[in-house]
Amino acid sequence: MPIIVSDPSRVNVPPGWTACEAELAKYTSPAALGFVGSPGDLNRFRSRYRLAKSFSAIMLESYGPETTAGYSALFRVFLTWSAFEQLLEICGLNLAGMGDSLGPYDPAAAEAEIRAIDGHSNFLQFVLERLDHTEHRAQVNSFLSGNPCNLLYLPAGIRHVFAHGKLTPHSGTDTAEPAKLVSDVLCGFLFRVMDGEFMRRLRDHGLNSRGHR
Repeated sequence: MPIIVSDPSRVNVPPGWTACEAELAKYTSPAALGFVGSPGDLNRFRSRYRLAKSFSAIMLESYGPETTAGYSALFRVFLTWSAFEQLLEICGLNLAGMGDSLGPYDPAAAEAEIRAIDGHSNFLQFVLERLDHTEHRAQVNSFLSGNPCNLLYLPAGIRHVFAHGKLTPHSGTDTAEPAKLVSDVLCGFLFRVMDGEFMRRLRDHGLNSRGHR
């Protein structure tokens, strides 16, 4: 099952990474750039981010285009969530605590996009019924009930159920379209959050004032 990615090393890296990398090469500590952990932890984020951002599709023999597109979207959630988990680590954040920091990334717009997708509730209900963490279940259930929620728990739940082999593009529905479209919206949202949180720390710690963009 080959995976199609782009290769050039400076393509699809986090915004501001070139400046960040230049500082790390001068032995500037991650703490001086607004992060926790080691330079290796920041490079691990770059690697995971770049893979997720570069990911295009999987290739499957004997599968129809709709199903293949659905699996590709679910796999992209898997990759994107891996990058997001690493972002949480280098920022010293946790999933629950991020809920109050999402305003600049317009989670309401992403929620509205998902609610406009035919079959989204059946797909997410399938995910909900297979979650085994209380907070994940509570947040996904809040979304499905139309109540306020931390939207990050949706891709977290999809990644968890997919990684455990319980989720396919047709789960809960007769078509792979809901899985693909919901996954696409959530990946776009995760990248907005990652881009914003990474760049905000660089700006807050004066990276631009050192002559970098």
